[in-house]
Amino acid sequence: QICKTLHRQPKHLLDFLLAELGTSGSVDGNSQLIIKGRFQQKQIENVLRRYIKEYVTCHTCRSPDTILQKDTRLFFLQCETCGSRCSVASIKSGFQ
Repeated sequence: QICKTLHRQPKHLLDFLLAELGTSGSVDGNSQLIIKGRFQQKQIENVLRRYIKEYVTCHTCRSPDTILQKDTRLFFLQCETCGSRCSVASIKSGFQ
């Protein structure tokens, strides 16, 4: 449901969440996320906020009306409102 609202692929959001939380997990048959470990709701909300800031909102005009595109090995955020296009960091797993 969150992925539909953000217009993002579930795998991309899942990879980010698991990398940021430093854990493993999967999606079950009901399309619900299963995360190994104990996490408070606030921790997951903070990770979601970071994802939205980096991969959803336009870095120029702050519009959430964006498309995440992969071009070769890089991801680009294309804004539907102002037309800007900027590269975004790839998801790094493990310790930062």
